[in-house]
Amino acid sequence: MRLPALRRLVSIAAVLACAGCGAAKNFSPGVVYPPPAAAPPLKLCPIAASAPHAVVSQLGFTMLTVSATDAAHQPIGGLTQAGFEVHSGASAYPIAYFHADDGAAPESIAIVIDTSGSMHPKLPVVEQALGGFLTKRNPCDEVAVYAFSDRPYLLLPFTTDHQAAVQRLSTLRANGETALYDSIATAIAYQQKSAHYPDRAIVLITDGIDNHSKMTQSDLVAQSKASGVRMFLIGIGDPNASTLPGIAIGPFVVNGSDMERVDAKAINSLADATGGEAFIVPTVANKDDDDAFGKAVASIGAALGHGYSLGVILPPGVAASSVTVAVPSHPDAVVTTRPAPAAKSP
Repeated sequence: MRLPALRRLVSIAAVLACAGCGAAKNFSPGVVYPPPAAAPPLKLCPIAASAPHAVVSQLGFTMLTVSATDAAHQPIGGLTQAGFEVHSGASAYPIAYFHADDGAAPESIAIVIDTSGSMHPKLPVVEQALGGFLTKRNPCDEVAVYAFSDRPYLLLPFTTDHQAAVQRLSTLRANGETALYDSIATAIAYQQKSAHYPDRAIVLITDGIDNHSKMTQSDLVAQSKASGVRMFLIGIGDPNASTLPGIAIGPFVVNGSDMERVDAKAINSLADATGGEAFIVPTVANKDDDDAFGKAVASIGAALGHGYSLGVILPPGVAASSVTVAVPSHPDAVVTTRPAPAAKSP
């Protein structure tokens, strides 16, 4: 929540008078980054053949991208066309096209990093973990890098030069408030406009709750679900921490109880809506003992590139949003469907 100007002035005076009193809230402007670095030339790779024209041209043909994960949030591989059922209510629909991605499929990945003031002590660990994540990516993956505080900044447009992305991580600086929802919406729009591969993902890291966006959480969830972009989100902090507001000047926080609170509800809603994953981990300022953050990043790396494409024939009047996909052989699987964006030339 943002404090009115008068309350901010009063809170600042209180902090200056008593450094050990009250709670903290970041009110300073975010980092102003230079214009985005020019991306090296893209070296994109061919993608798997799409459904034949004779199939696509059938009346009611609808392409769905499907994610199936087990109870441990790990992708379920090895499924065949016969392993899926598509239905709406009591009606079942035929699968006219099937393709399984086993991790080799190239993806368009936007990395979105919270650089609000409270992230200051956490950024070194985040940079290190993401650097390792990037070195293990499919060489064909295109990667973009965003930072955000009170607004999003595109630090690197899509590129297949992953080392360039690693280098941009070293420019991250923490300052300002948290426009979480607006920044995710911006990254989604960028994916839809600029991504070249049909498999698209956002990897987002944040340690707080939104306090600076114009977009609402419900609107963002709806937009995310319709986008076809999978979202993998890591929230650093405690979902149950106090929400008492206070003051932070730049990256410096004074007794900020709500600086430890992370919005688990929003993070989980976005992951569920897009077939991605959500992780809530403790603080990483000094690297938590079991490296939960590092494990979360590794889990995301393992999930990317895995999934299934189903082309189904739907009768007139049946919308894709009303369709349910099930895996009978894995009754406990979490199966999420989303629209399949079309690939485009570089």
